[in-house]
Amino acid sequence: MGNKNILIPVLIILLIGVIIFAGMMYNKTTLLNSEIDKLNSQVSGLNDDKSKLVEERDSLMSNLTALQSKTKMLEEDVTAIYSKTCHLDNVCKGHYPGIRWLCNNVGDLADNNTASHTCICDVSCQLNATEIRRS
Repeated sequence: MGNKNILIPVLIILLIGVIIFAGMMYNKTTLLNSEIDKLNSQVSGLNDDKSKLVEERDSLMSNLTALQSKTKMLEEDVTAIYSKTCHLDNVCKGHYPGIRWLCNNVGDLADNNTASHTCICDVSCQLNATEIRRS
């Protein structure tokens, strides 16, 4: 009977200890699962952000390609236009053949009040200045 009196309280203490330990483990597992859920939610949010950024990058790359194409066309057009201007070191330099402007007798640009001639460069980039006849 002596051993039974000691054995029952020891078993009760052990059972209480196991129950407390199980409760603590359950609590820790619940907390860990809660933290894992939070982390999974954050990862999901980050994946959504990544997807949006990838879409934005792809859109920007598409826009960049379109702008590069337009820029190339403009550069080609400017080169073509520039090649049609006169390049000789004379008064026609920078002017387009066949395009008239108001000028003085040596081809300098002038306004309506001071212009004495109408200037035009021919296809050889030589100046033709015609005097303006005022009535």
